[in-house]
Amino acid sequence: MTEYFTRDGSPYPAKVGRVTYGRNDDKTGFGAYLPRVCGRCGGLGGADKWKHTGWTCYQCNGSGRGEPRFTPAYTREQLDRLNAAAAKRTCAAWRAWFKKPGTKRRAKGAQCVA
Repeated sequence: MTEYFTRDGSPYPAKVGRVTYGRNDDKTGFGAYLPRVCGRCGGLGGADKWKHTGWTCYQCNGSGRGEPRFTPAYTREQLDRLNAAAAKRTCAAWRAWFKKPGTKRRAKGAQCVA
């Protein structure tokens, strides 16, 4: 069985499959909709500062859960390839920064592993 990961490298917490997502359901990806915490109340369902309106959060209606969000799933090989490309971009940016004319950083050089 193939093991799947999120972009940060942690194991994927849900069953994955081909999912249609996007504002108009115009995109297709491999992953799942994962639950999120409400962005207004932080998962509490309400707050004392809203007691004059009934304490309940209007965004989640007191449940503390936000709208589920599509999160792509990656295999180990895909994740390694993405991380290598990101490291290469970062290294190129550091090299460009160190080579700026008129800076004292030039003597140190860019330390990149790539």
